[in-house]
Amino acid sequence: MAAALAATSLSAAGQQLNTEVVIDREIEPEVREVARPAAFAPQLFSAPVAKLNLRAWEYDRPGQIRRQLTVLDPARYADTIAVSPYRGYASVGYLPAMNLGANAGYRFINRKDTRLGAWLNYSGQSYHVNPARFLDPTVSDKDKVSLSQHVFDLGADFSHNTEYGTLGIDAAFTYGTVSQPMYKSDFNQNATGFELNAGWHSVSKKLPWHLAVGFSTFGFDKVTPGFEDYALVDERAPYKPDAVRDYNYTIKGGIEKPFGNHSAFGLDMDLQFQHLSQLNFLGMWDFFGGAEDVPVIYNMGDCNYNVLRFTPYYRYARAKFSARIGVDVAVCLGEYKKTRFNANALMAWTPSQQFAAWLRYEAPVRPTTLHELYNYSPYMSSMFAAGPTLVNGHGTIGVTIGPLKGFSLEIWGGCSDTDATPFMVSVDNRDLYMIASGHAFTYGARARYSYNSLFTVHASAEGSQNGDDNVNYLWLDHAKYDVKAGFEITPIEKLTVGLDWHFRSGRNAVYCFKADGVDLYGYDAELRSLGIVNDLGLHAAYRISDALTVSANLQNLMCRRWQLVQGVDSPRLNGLLGVSYKF
Repeated sequence: MAAALAATSLSAAGQQLNTEVVIDREIEPEVREVARPAAFAPQLFSAPVAKLNLRAWEYDRPGQIRRQLTVLDPARYADTIAVSPYRGYASVGYLPAMNLGANAGYRFINRKDTRLGAWLNYSGQSYHVNPARFLDPTVSDKDKVSLSQHVFDLGADFSHNTEYGTLGIDAAFTYGTVSQPMYKSDFNQNATGFELNAGWHSVSKKLPWHLAVGFSTFGFDKVTPGFEDYALVDERAPYKPDAVRDYNYTIKGGIEKPFGNHSAFGLDMDLQFQHLSQLNFLGMWDFFGGAEDVPVIYNMGDCNYNVLRFTPYYRYARAKFSARIGVDVAVCLGEYKKTRFNANALMAWTPSQQFAAWLRYEAPVRPTTLHELYNYSPYMSSMFAAGPTLVNGHGTIGVTIGPLKGFSLEIWGGCSDTDATPFMVSVDNRDLYMIASGHAFTYGARARYSYNSLFTVHASAEGSQNGDDNVNYLWLDHAKYDVKAGFEITPIEKLTVGLDWHFRSGRNAVYCFKADGVDLYGYDAELRSLGIVNDLGLHAAYRISDALTVSANLQNLMCRRWQLVQGVDSPRLNGLLGVSYKF
């Protein structure tokens, strides 16, 4: 790309000179990563395309479980193609037997201070597995059983910048359907959700503040079959189950008063109100060792889990040291009533540009939404949810080295103590969530090396202390080790090829089964492995033109299987071969 610069009106020795200077140089535009919309949670808004300097402590990124369904991720359009002249994009991909993804977006208003866009996304997958003991007897005599999942998303977003701050509004609707032959032959569960968020971010230097409000709802359309004969702890009999739905209302905000050149006092607030309709809990009598563990259903009806969190803090920032120290005051209301006090601290020491040491301590307390449980397992039973996530404390310390001649390294370790976090349990081959508590040590390292723009290699290893008495609230599959490695090369200007490997072991879930010699409601329980994730993936993209790109994203090249949740096998080779176009 050539850039022209004109220079005029030069004066020397009283003589007027006019000339034109043309400078040719290559400009490499910055292409920002397309991000999937946040899962049904209000967001605080900042000015679009703002370049932020990350603090050292912001490099702490806990390992998460990667979704096994390959999709073309949609993006809120105000955050897409911000450095290009294009208003719209469209992508489609397919891979036999049934992996299909498509998305599109368009920016209707595309001014410097105002943007209005809309996007849509579809992803679908279907594959076959051999019948296993979790399947309903009516389908167990078949050679193969089909597992399928389809998701449709639709959203719109608006942002407006003024000299006083930024206003942002966004809305999204999602619909998903997943086959569940483990519950009943030809049974499909449908789920729908909606979110609406609005926020204001002030740019005042004297008294900066921000405020965001949001609403979301998520729920199921059908009752999971098979629980009709369970014992019921409820005066209202007989038991008539109903699918659960939650309604979440959120207010987030903060204000800060700077004083001096390096200090400030501030206050953050996070008010979360959750209402669940027709909530049920499954309890186990003598769950940890009784001769006759009896599952019973507690019908709660409508209930609320509310968390009002306030964090007053002091912030100090110098060139080589910064700190933010505060106190979290979490007032829990509704079904769970308690006031919790915990420290909230962030510190970073940066003696040079290539080295930083950091510390982070927090204690997350929040309602657990149905949508986040569904994201982990769309096979969950539709009448159950989970109470709030209650963490007594989670501290992490680490160092960041580099970038130094293209090399960077992060090393960290930490410990968490949790009062309540959801974990998956399979009862009568029906998956639902119960509450676990305990502490866990975590540790990890991540390295990355880049050579110009031609070659990049990365590797990371994380560990977690999980087991009967240890619970890492960030890993719902109770994994103990997570290893990732890969590389990406650009052999020619328009072609990028990469290979990624993901290894995750120690995954398990509690399985409850009918024991011999006991009555109808007699159960025993054991911890069962979910298998090792051993996923080798390939991705490639060839840019035919600035607007047109063809790409490939293949996962599980070694065709291994592991369980997504108890009794539900993962697909073998899957992915997408597709094309994307900007217009």
